[in-house]
Order: sequence, then structure tokens, then C-alpha cells
Amino acid sequence: MPDKRSPPLPKPSADQATLDVIQAQLTDARDAIALLLRGSLSTAQREPLQAARRALQELPALLETLEGQNVGEHLPADAVSTQFSLRDRLSHLFQTCLAAALERGALLRLEIDPDVPDALAGDADLLMQTLRAALEHAVRHSAAGEIVLQVEADFLTQSQASIALSLHQAQGAPSSLAIHLVRSLGGRVIDEGQADGRFGFSCRFGLGQAVDKPIAAPRVATLIGMRVLLVFGSAADRAEIASVVRQWHLQPVEADSGDMAVALLDRARLEGQPILLALLGNPIHGEDGFLLALRIKRDSHLAQTLLFMLAAQGRPGDAGRCQANGVTGYLPLPINPADLSAALTAITGATASGAETPTLVTRHSLRESRHGASLLLVNAIPAEQLLLNHFLADTDFAITVVASGEEALRAARAQRFDVVLFDAQLPDIDGLALARALRDIDRLAGGDALLFALSADVTFKRHAVAAGIGAVLARPISKAALMKALSKS
Repeated sequence: MPDKRSPPLPKPSADQATLDVIQAQLTDARDAIALLLRGSLSTAQREPLQAARRALQELPALLETLEGQNVGEHLPADAVSTQFSLRDRLSHLFQTCLAAALERGALLRLEIDPDVPDALAGDADLLMQTLRAALEHAVRHSAAGEIVLQVEADFLTQSQASIALSLHQAQGAPSSLAIHLVRSLGGRVIDEGQADGRFGFSCRFGLGQAVDKPIAAPRVATLIGMRVLLVFGSAADRAEIASVVRQWHLQPVEADSGDMAVALLDRARLEGQPILLALLGNPIHGEDGFLLALRIKRDSHLAQTLLFMLAAQGRPGDAGRCQANGVTGYLPLPINPADLSAALTAITGATASGAETPTLVTRHSLRESRHGASLLLVNAIPAEQLLLNHFLADTDFAITVVASGEEALRAARAQRFDVVLFDAQLPDIDGLALARALRDIDRLAGGDALLFALSADVTFKRHAVAAGIGAVLARPISKAALMKALSKS
């Protein structure tokens, strides 16, 4: 008589049985620690228990990976291969680790070489799991200091990319879980320093289909009345910069963290009044400003926002970081209002004609990129500086802006100008005296500069010609009158 009993279930492998036992023991250990933590413990007793609990949280992921290896051995090679955006995934990963880093006083930084392709094909989830294990481990073992992930291209072919990822932390050995996950990913550990906390590995990915994300550059006719987001951790910095931009008739909106900045940008967009310009501090309450810039630029809804960084702590290589993370302007703190005015006019004017992506504007590039006839603008009133810069935006003048007579004379000695447009009522020098001094400096340099003054004083106008002033423009300033006077130059 045939045996109608159900066939026996296959016995689990020895490896699988071992994993099941370990899982059960881990669960018991976590429950025991949780029970102990509910009791009355001193800080000295509580901290090692909390550290043990955090360490145990890494192990289930390791076991899942080990189990997955057994299951995945017979799957097709592309079973877990998907196309993904490397920068999108890294930006999201760093946001998930940011709160813990801030709590520990650690500064997370992400540096991606521009040569690293963004569209890749491979196991993105396992890569992010590897990096998350390494980052969380680094955060737990770094009481303060920087944790930096550097991403570079080892080599590129038409179909593959070898990516090198290197994590530098303040102290501590690298995560053993992350090392194991690298091997599961098919990667190669290339730096496993113990004392200094370095951890590096490389792995190969296919090249995905690049998806262009065209950025609709904002059309800015004038900065007057424009809303600008100020993102600074320091209340004093926010107050100072807000005061400056209000003088130029901009409307500041303030945020003291990256999360608040993104929330305000998103809310403004949903209300149909997007904020097109943001000034970012660096760092921002322990958050890296470039990481916030990447977060904003990788959000398709917010990517059109022009980003300008005012850095309290400049570092070599910041120009490259600006270009890699979509920052179009960069100046150091404390601010020079004249430089900031010229730079904001430059970056917004750079996109006024269409979809051109703004290039990086810095204090040095403002000087180096000037072309055509040179013009020295001397005005101590920020609102007039901004207005005159706006009037001159469509001309070919290379403009230098200063805010006092002393600065004007210093600039004239350093460089010969074709045109000088100055306020006759400067606080530090009489307008006629400034004109005579500028004329003397210009003649010594063999020049023949045209001098134009802004004044409503009748007496000043009577003496203007004798002082070598070509024309006196009345207030309020008219663009038509200014263009007519400058056409003589």
C-alpha cells in the first residue's frame, strides 16, 4: 500500500541552523538589556549598556545578509541590479544619519568627485546598507570632529565604473559589519586603518542610463522686493545679513537649520511664490552647508533655487565643492556689503536670459571676469548701490563697487578706471575734493577718466566743471539720464 504521508520537510542546513540560534540569542540579549535599562542606574552603569544595545542593533542586518547570500547564490546575476542615482541615494542616506551625528557633536561631510558618474546600475540597497553601517558606527565612536565620506572614480569604461569610497572619522576602528557587507557587495576593502578610523573600499557598477534633470533657471528682472532665504545657525549672523538685504529692499525669510530651510522652500513653492535665492552659512548648527546645498539641488521641486554660501570656516577646495553641489556664489564671513551686492547681481543676472546654469561667483571671479570699459562706483548707500548695479547690468562695464572716498582713492591708485560714478555726499570726504584727487591720480597714470557725480546740491553743480566732473546726475536717479551720460564714455 502506497505511503500517503506528506514528504518530510527538508532539514535546514547547518549554517542556517547556526544563524537561527544566533538570532534567538540576540533577541534574548536585547530583551535583557532593555529590562536592565528600565531600572535605576547611574550614568556610568547606563552608558555601557546603551552602547551594547546599539552594537546589537547592527547584527540582525548582518545575519539577514548571510541568509541572503545562501538564497541568492542561484539567482541570475542581475536579480538585484537596478538603475539608481548615486547622488540622490547618498544625499538621502546622509539625512538619515544627520540627527545622530548632531547629537554626538560630529560634522558629516560628503565629497563626491565631479568625475564620478551619477547614473549607475547595481545593488543600490546593499551599497547604502554598507555605507549606513559604516556611518552609524563612525558616529557612535566619534565624540566630536568631522566624519567625511569621499567618493571618487577608480576607472571608467563604456559600460562599467569602479567607484572608490573612503570614510574618514575622528577616531575608532571601522565597522566589522560594513567590512563584511563590502565583501557581500563584491567589493574590495582597500583601507582598513585601525588607529585613525579610515575605512575605504572599491566596487564595480554598471553605467545606468543618464537622466538629465534640466533646471529651469529663474528669471530675475530686479532684486527689489525679492524674497531671500537666510540659513544660518547663528542668530547674530542672520540679524546682520537680514539688516543688509533689507536696505536693498529684499525680503528676508530666516531659517536656523537645514530641515527648516527645506520646509520653508517647499511651503513657498506650494503657495505658488517660490523663493528663488538662498544664502547659506557653513556650518549651520553643526550641519555642513554643502550637504544642505546638495539636498536642495537633488530635489527636483527646489533645484531652481539659486544658492549663495557665506562661509565662516573656509577650506581649500571650497570652489570645487561649490560647483559639485550647485552653489553659484561664495564669499567669506564677515560680509562686505559691496561685494555681496555685486555678487548677488551677478548670479541673478547670469540666468536672466534663459536656461544657462550660473557659474561660480566669488570675490576673485568678480574681479577676474570683468570685461569692457572699467567703471568705479562709489556710493555709501546700499539701496543706491543695488539700484545702480541693476541699471548697469545690461552694459559692458566692468564694475568695481566701493562705499567710501578712502576706498575709492585706494582703488584708483591700484587700477586705472575709464569712468568713475560717485556720490557727492560721501560721509568721509567732500565730493569736490574727491573729484580733484581722482583726477590727479588719473593724470599721473596717463588716463583720461570721465567723472560723474550724484548730487542735488546747486552749489556743487556750479563748481563741478572746475573740479573735472563731466556731469552731475540729480536724485532720484533715472536710468535714462545715467545711460545718456555714460554713452559719452
